[in-house]
Amino acid sequence: YTAIDPLKIKKIRELVVDHPKRKEVWNEKEMEHGNQAAKCLFLLVNAAIKYDELFQKSKPLREQAARADKDLAEKKKELQLKKNMVESIERDLESSRKLLEEKKIEMTNLRSRIEDCNNKLERAKKLTDLLSTENERWHEEITKLAAGAKEIEGSSALAAACLTYSGPFNAIFRSGLNEKFVATMRDSGGPFIPKFSLRAFLGSEIKIQRWNLVGLPKDENSVENGIIIECTGRCPYLVDPQKQGSNFIQKIGKDHEEGIEVIKASAPNLMKVFEQCVQFGKWLLVENCQAAVDPAFEPVLLKQVTKASGTTMIMIGEKTIPFSSRFKLMLATHLSNPQFSPETCAKVAVVNFCITPEGLEEQMLANIVYIENRQLEDQKNDIVNKNSLDRQRLVVLEDEILATLSGSKTDFLENSNLINQLSTSKKTSSEIKKRVDDSKETEQKIDAARENYRTLAK
Repeated sequence: YTAIDPLKIKKIRELVVDHPKRKEVWNEKEMEHGNQAAKCLFLLVNAAIKYDELFQKSKPLREQAARADKDLAEKKKELQLKKNMVESIERDLESSRKLLEEKKIEMTNLRSRIEDCNNKLERAKKLTDLLSTENERWHEEITKLAAGAKEIEGSSALAAACLTYSGPFNAIFRSGLNEKFVATMRDSGGPFIPKFSLRAFLGSEIKIQRWNLVGLPKDENSVENGIIIECTGRCPYLVDPQKQGSNFIQKIGKDHEEGIEVIKASAPNLMKVFEQCVQFGKWLLVENCQAAVDPAFEPVLLKQVTKASGTTMIMIGEKTIPFSSRFKLMLATHLSNPQFSPETCAKVAVVNFCITPEGLEEQMLANIVYIENRQLEDQKNDIVNKNSLDRQRLVVLEDEILATLSGSKTDFLENSNLINQLSTSKKTSSEIKKRVDDSKETEQKIDAARENYRTLAK
């Protein structure tokens, strides 16, 4: 709003509004009797006077409004400052919230890591306790293997010589032959295991015990026969007048995945069965053979196999059929002294299964004890069976422990299932060891009782 000059307003009032004579006619009605210009002039001047009156009356209000505007501006300015402060605080608060969330996440991760470390520590203690008893045995085994690695070449040469040449002979001749082999190796300076024997180098006591359970006599000669049959690269030819070897092979052949076929050399379907076994990987035991080997077996004896489209093939007669690597041919004769030609001996591994005095004595002892004290013999057989199964299970468990530890692709302390598996295996292993140790004492007592009948067995 614009104020009118007070001097002008004062002058106007003196001339018209406050003039003693003129104020009487100073109104719109009187002015209407005049000319139109006087009326318009009246309206203008009167409006200016009223405007000034109102202006003067509203001055305190305007001043108050100005003060209010000033206060409002100050308050707005102050408000803006407060808003800026609030925004800054909110930004700090948001930053603090983010930091809090990060710290919470970090705290959660740390707690998880602490828990994981505690679990690992607990598993490590558990694993240490589980394997502490194995440490000494493994250390001894490593030392033994390290020493054996230096002697393996000479021992392998001796084993190859025994597998190749000692099979046809009896125990006495084999012992002399073994001594000559050892003396020759010693003279050549080749390292080999002390007190070398096929049993010590190639034999597994658990497997040998299993062989004894299925009928293989316990004398050293018979055990060597079993090792020769298992390890030779040629076809075993059993000289087996008492059929001990044939019975033994039939029983262990039942454990072969594809099974075993037993057939007479004179059977009319021999070739058909032979071809099926070659093709499907069955073992084949041909009994009642003569000293001269059937020429039909020549391709297998000489390993005359060929490869066709990635498949191993062999020609049997006029047929070419697939050859399974799981196939094994074994021949047996009931002649006590067959006359083999040098050519036959070069193709097969002759194994002398003629009964030995020691083997016959053990069989007689078992039969006498079975007749005189059947409970004692049954108890003996039961303990031997359980010991064999327990020792096999023990080897399997130890292999599982080592395989589990070596086969773990991640940190095995992170794998609780692995620790539990090791714990279960170790617990079972300890139980089996205790059972085996306890049964040894019982077996010794039973053996001592059985020895009372040995004089009669002789």
